[in-house]
Amino acid sequence: MSKRKNMVDATVKRSKNEKWNVAADGVKLGQVDGLCDATDLLYEAGYKVYAYRRQPSASGKSGFVATCIKFKPKEDV
Repeated sequence: MSKRKNMVDATVKRSKNEKWNVAADGVKLGQVDGLCDATDLLYEAGYKVYAYRRQPSASGKSGFVATCIKFKPKEDV
């Protein structure tokens, strides 16, 4: 993770039910069907994704670390 305080590493990991668990700043944001949906979920939560890095696990399940910049989402008027 970067030293900039607005940079965040989010995790996107495959669960047992073949969905993707998305978490950022230690908070689980939800489950989605794919990486595009994970990117949308992170953006809605205030994280702009700049890159995904593959994160292999010992269990053989695939996962990714997303490097994000945290921002304040605009309020819907």
